[in-house]
Amino acid sequence: MARPGGVARPGGVARRWHSLLLLAAGLLLLAGWAGGVLEVRQTTAALLANGDRAAGVVVDVAGGSGPERISVKWTAGEQGVRTSDVWVHGSHSYRSGESVTVVYDPANPDRVRTDLEKNLPPVFDSGLLLLAICGLAAATAGAVGLVRRSRHNPGRAAAGEPAAARPD
Repeated sequence: MARPGGVARPGGVARRWHSLLLLAAGLLLLAGWAGGVLEVRQTTAALLANGDRAAGVVVDVAGGSGPERISVKWTAGEQGVRTSDVWVHGSHSYRSGESVTVVYDPANPDRVRTDLEKNLPPVFDSGLLLLAICGLAAATAGAVGLVRRSRHNPGRAAAGEPAAARPD
């Protein structure tokens, strides 16, 4: 806001830069979130499309009130019998003894999922959610700051001219 005589209030340029930086940081965080989501979708879809399949049996179900995790016993080709933990994200409830189809990477049998579950730890989902929330909050704060500053200084919009004093 301008002071009498058309002199801009000290710190106005710094506040504008602060808003721009907040907006840019928020947009970068949102881009990181989108990139993370796309990477996960592509990776899990590629494993589902190109991975080897094996018959497996659920040997344990853990989770209770938190996220469910199943232990699956399966055979990885010539590498023998393996037991892998798989995080459950869907609405399907598993029981011990239930048959499942295991999809694995033959070059790295520790990279495993089932045909229904992506096998992502819950902290991964929480991390992406936190990234999206922080990005949205920063971008919103930056955008609101820029809009507020442009409304308070309409004469300085693009030219950088000091705003005229507004009569009260």
